[in-house]
Amino acid sequence: MKRFCFVVLVCFFPKILPAQLLTSREIVLRAMKENPGNLWPRGEGHVVLAIPGSLEEEKAYLEPGGSFSPAFGSFGVSVWISDKYNYKTWSCDMLFLNEIKQCFIKGQEPSVFTVTSDYEMTHTIHSTYDASIRIKNISPAGHRLSLMVRSVGPAGGPVRTLQWNGQELTVNEEWTIRITPPPSYVTLGDETTEGWKTQTTSATYFESLQGWGFARMGLGDREHVIRITRNKRPYRPSLRYASLFSSLKIQLPDKRFAESLDAQVAHLMMGLVRDECRPGEPNNYPLPWLRDGAFVLVALARAGQLETACTLAYYFARHDFFGGFGPEADAPGLAIWAIMQVAYELKDSSFYREIWPHVKRKTELIERMLQTSTPVHVPITFPVLSFTRNHPDSTLVCEPARDGLIIGRMDWHRPLLFVNATAYSGLKHAAALARMLGKETEASAWQQKAVELQKAWCAAFDREADNERTYICSFWPDYIALPIKEKYLVKATANRLRLFDSAGLYKEKPLWTYFSFSEAHQWLYLRQPEQVWPVLEYFWAHQCSPGLYTWWEGNGEENTSGRWDHVCGWVKPQHVTPHYWTAAEALCLQLDMLAWYDESQQTPALVIGEGMKKEWLASPLKVEGIHVHGNEVSWQWDGKKLEVWITGEKIPVRAGTPFGPKTRIKVTRLP
Repeated sequence: MKRFCFVVLVCFFPKILPAQLLTSREIVLRAMKENPGNLWPRGEGHVVLAIPGSLEEEKAYLEPGGSFSPAFGSFGVSVWISDKYNYKTWSCDMLFLNEIKQCFIKGQEPSVFTVTSDYEMTHTIHSTYDASIRIKNISPAGHRLSLMVRSVGPAGGPVRTLQWNGQELTVNEEWTIRITPPPSYVTLGDETTEGWKTQTTSATYFESLQGWGFARMGLGDREHVIRITRNKRPYRPSLRYASLFSSLKIQLPDKRFAESLDAQVAHLMMGLVRDECRPGEPNNYPLPWLRDGAFVLVALARAGQLETACTLAYYFARHDFFGGFGPEADAPGLAIWAIMQVAYELKDSSFYREIWPHVKRKTELIERMLQTSTPVHVPITFPVLSFTRNHPDSTLVCEPARDGLIIGRMDWHRPLLFVNATAYSGLKHAAALARMLGKETEASAWQQKAVELQKAWCAAFDREADNERTYICSFWPDYIALPIKEKYLVKATANRLRLFDSAGLYKEKPLWTYFSFSEAHQWLYLRQPEQVWPVLEYFWAHQCSPGLYTWWEGNGEENTSGRWDHVCGWVKPQHVTPHYWTAAEALCLQLDMLAWYDESQQTPALVIGEGMKKEWLASPLKVEGIHVHGNEVSWQWDGKKLEVWITGEKIPVRAGTPFGPKTRIKVTRLP
């Protein structure tokens, strides 16, 4: 009877439910519905600002316009703007996205610059884990600025106590905020009080049992520096890096190319937790995931973040399966491929020897999957999503092999061609490592198995091609479809017509944005760069956080951990963003557009500028310091000839398709 009464209470009198029975998200949503004019956070387009390797709860979040939370579940810091007569007040979260400009500031510390018509603002996370905000009033209309500290924000939490001592504001007895020069006024109060947005008080201490405390601090016309410090010792990650960004120097006519490339490196670095890769925004995905992480690892290695990539590679070497869906059949092949991309760039024989037993063990897993006559199960000994443990296939890696192919699980599907393409990559690169270590018996055996698997894959193509994953693995990264190139082109063209209209625009908004970039990469490897640019142009025009080049996954909270339910922010998520598989795919694509290692012929070659636009060739082009299969490459175009400098192996050099077959090339080989 008591249970029945409670259900009736919930259904018919939801307003009288005690707050203790609601999540933080539900409390905020209820408050937003009851008080729609309370200048609520934007709740879209957040990016992570964080020290690479920091813990999930230490990640800061920034939304377009400058709304900021210094850590997950902390509080919100935003800018409020008033007209010069104080008749009207609005917040940075109310500005339209086209009124906001953002960009990264390159360096070792995460830093974003924001400018609007009323203010310039820089958010920085320092190596000490302190956050700083520099803000300057540039309003031509005489608008006034104030800094608002409150519970809601990009990743806020209840604000229960506030204390102002004349120089510093202490929040929840855990955070200290110092403003230099001091604010013109400080008002402490509770958002549940009527008129709170305009009230002024002289109180120096305030307590809010319900967590709706706020502090509003007046800012003058001079630049103010806000320093936010947490009274808690942070986790110290072991990752080593000189910069958050790529070491490349790029001079191209469209600045978006370099901005996008650099932004992906920064997002991937800031999303790392300890020595682990995350699939996407770390509090939606508080667990490592091998598939997405493999692409992150490759992208960072290619972008020149070799020390970080080397550290991450050991995690992939030691662990054969990990990810939210349990043990999946693409894991061994993807791990070998990713680890070996790091090995090619490092050129370190001691690293080869260290990874050898792990690569050998993973290759034996591929062999077992190719030969098994019974289902292969692996117990779950790593973090997974909550629903995975109750799924009937949670421990299933693959079913009995058939027609020389692995019948493996990936994403709860059986995408035959994708799974076997990853196994092919694993065998191919395992054979390469064996050869590098002088282990010819293993090298020959694994290379032969790769050849046999490629034949079986091509034989199965016609009946299995109608799976969207087929078009993310057939040429990039390892050319498994090369023997049936013409047949593949017919199917790939039909798939493209399904996705794009006659103007080259997506017919529908893509949900799985990593697939979109990978599909474009296939076209680059097919030497059809004109098919690549509509994808880049679309995503550059549709950024979640404009100027910071972030994109999305899914519709709503895909594969959610539930952590955001307990935070005062991000209460109506449209998707997961940033997504790091997407960032990695975009980065790998852009790097290969500059220079790529073409293995489609018997003798590999270095292809320069395959992704350049033809109209760019009327201007000088220059790229310095790109890493390509263990070579460091620089090149420039003066309008008439290509000049290329290579540090590494002696390898043939070809001009990309836009330059034409008669382009003059001068190659200088450096020691």
